[in-house]
Amino acid sequence: MKTAKEPGEKHRLEPYFNFGGRKFFNHMNPTHTLDEFLDLVDENDNVVGKKKRSEVYAEHLSNFRVVNAFVVNSKGEIWIPRRSADKRIFPLCLDMSMGGHVESGESYENTLKRETQEELNIDTDKAQIRLLGHLSPQKDGVSANMNVYEIKMDEAPNYNKSDFVEHFWLTPKALFERIANGDKTKGDLPKLVKIFYGKK
Repeated sequence: MKTAKEPGEKHRLEPYFNFGGRKFFNHMNPTHTLDEFLDLVDENDNVVGKKKRSEVYAEHLSNFRVVNAFVVNSKGEIWIPRRSADKRIFPLCLDMSMGGHVESGESYENTLKRETQEELNIDTDKAQIRLLGHLSPQKDGVSANMNVYEIKMDEAPNYNKSDFVEHFWLTPKALFERIANGDKTKGDLPKLVKIFYGKK
């Protein structure tokens, strides 16, 4: 399966950078250098092989697995972070509350637990979490096979500063207004919010 070409990998080495007239400090994340194996799947999400993450992106494949999650508060606002400048794809773009690749041999649930702890410092065994749904590139036009989850909490997560540089509590309407005004997002973010939360 092929998807639209992702932006090339870019790394900023400056100690800080300016964005929207504001200064942000870089936090280079050593995990970005890892090149783990990802399972390749068929249209029914059955594992049919595996490739290194770098090869998956170099070949613009979409038949791999990821997890995404949205932190949602009691007002119906979604916690939307901005990716750090040294991210290999979509640097400084608005993102899902949490996202990560399912490594080879790993389940969606195990990836959710690992990535939520790494990115948001949230223990999924103690959090209020539900599965919103499973999406695929073939049926839903998303970038990979994915499980999407919701985490209910009113306080902002104690997020990993190497992953994100700032965050916002936004209603779906406020998010789409930001996008309409030119704020950039990770590719799947508008699709997932529209599918699971609508535009209001």
